[in-house]
Amino acid sequence: MPKTLPMPELAPSVTPRVYTNIFDLSPEIPLRDKWETVVFRCHGTFDKFLGGPGIDVDQFLNLMPGDVIINSIPPASLMGHKPPTPPGWPNITPATSMPYPPPITPPGVTPTPFSYPAPATLAP
Repeated sequence: MPKTLPMPELAPSVTPRVYTNIFDLSPEIPLRDKWETVVFRCHGTFDKFLGGPGIDVDQFLNLMPGDVIINSIPPASLMGHKPPTPPGWPNITPATSMPYPPPITPPGVTPTPFSYPAPATLAP
């Protein structure tokens, strides 16, 4: 039977991820201008690589069989400052003239008045 290794939990978590190594390949530039790549190693640890726009991070990863790139995040400086404006909703005309919700009484039947708090039912 093959040996199974623990896989990382990809769902968001309150517990912060612990990195065994953090490699800053461009220490001269600010963090907001660096790519971030996280690698899950086959022995169960995480490594983080930070690199500027001129750095080919792939040559520094040194992936071994079983290693997985968890994510690669672009620099914050490329992401913009505010979310895009959502497109407007199209005007939709109803397909029928039937009101929604449909009336309680069937068409052609005259409703009988009742006093409050009697329930509105079809039976007298």
